[in-house]
Amino acid sequence: MGLLCWDGWGLADREAGDDVLAEGAALLDRVAALTLAGTSALLEMRTLYENEVRLRVRGTVRSYTRRGVRPVTLTG
Repeated sequence: MGLLCWDGWGLADREAGDDVLAEGAALLDRVAALTLAGTSALLEMRTLYENEVRLRVRGTVRSYTRRGVRPVTLTG
């Protein structure tokens, strides 16, 4: 499935004013650190993605377009 840079889902797609729980923030911090580590952390990043359901895309994302926000149901 192809996602776009303006599609949002999961922990990274929060409503204004929503609190990200400490555990969610810690997970995002870990992902950010792995991303900055480059290719040396690729295996760890893949393992984290495969084992952490909060990072995976589920059936619907929100697409932020010039016309506003709309839900998009993913297939395939």
